[in-house]
Amino acid sequence: MDNLTIAIAENAAALEFERIPGETIHAAKQRLIDTLGCAIGGARCAAAQMGRRIAAGAAPIAHAGRVLGFGETTSAESAAFVNTAMIRYLDFNDTVHGGHPSDTLGGI
Repeated sequence: MDNLTIAIAENAAALEFERIPGETIHAAKQRLIDTLGCAIGGARCAAAQMGRRIAAGAAPIAHAGRVLGFGETTSAESAAFVNTAMIRYLDFNDTVHGGHPSDTLGGI
């Protein structure tokens, strides 16, 4: 790992919930709720349906993943793809300035 990755990992590992500012927690909750709403809205989109068909044949090698709202167990990579397709489909996620932080949540 490079030094920046190590520093970020060490900082995250040492972080205590009580030290996170309230506005940061509030913003994180907003993004999570927004993201889940977008995933529900995009659950039946063509990309997600196609991804779910492909994911059905993907056996978890080391780590299993689940498709949001469906509970299907598949490979972590396939679940991340389908979840992200659902989240991004309506393009309503992250209605704030500064990009799309929720793009990472499909994999998480």
